[in-house]
Amino acid sequence: MEQSTLNNSYIDIGMNQEDEAELIAVIMAALSESLSQPAGSLVINKIRRVTGQSIAWNQAGLNESIASRRI
Repeated sequence: MEQSTLNNSYIDIGMNQEDEAELIAVIMAALSESLSQPAGSLVINKIRRVTGQSIAWNQAGLNESIASRRI
C-alpha cells in the first residue's frame, strides 16, 4: 500500500480510522488503475459524499435497463 497522509477530518461517515485508511487505499488503487498512473503520482485532497436521489452509476444502469426494453 502506498504511504498516505490522513487528516482526521477528511471523511466523516461513522467509520473508524483503520476503515477510513482502507477506503482511501481502495479509492487510490481504483484511480491509479483507471488513469494508468502510478499511485505515488496521485494525491487525494478531499473525499466527500455525493448527495442526491441517486448516484451516477445507479442512474446510468436504470437508463440502460429502460432503453433495452424499448421496441
